[in-house]
Amino acid sequence: MNGPKSLNGTYDQVAFSQRAVEIIHDHDKSSPLYIYLAYHNVHDACIADRFSGGLNAPMETVDLYKTTVRDTWKVQAAMTTELDYGVSWTSTNCASLRCFQRDLRCLRRLPT
Repeated sequence: MNGPKSLNGTYDQVAFSQRAVEIIHDHDKSSPLYIYLAYHNVHDACIADRFSGGLNAPMETVDLYKTTVRDTWKVQAAMTTELDYGVSWTSTNCASLRCFQRDLRCLRRLPT
């Protein structure tokens, strides 16, 4: 029996980005493609005490924020950094594949 490829131990931003690049790479470039890549890195846990354990990010990214006082803020910052890494990595790889000859819409930040 063949099951899904195991991604245990892989931060989902990495898995989502890699899969999006695979889909775009394998797509017939002569026909349009719509892909909705919805990362969910940055979120609050859906529990009563949202700071008790729902947030997560790779430790090497959390370690970038050593001067940040609260651990929760460190993890939140790392989650946002990972989101930015994913968008950047995906768009850079797709640009190198010349996938975006006509149009690319990418929301990286909400207007202030």
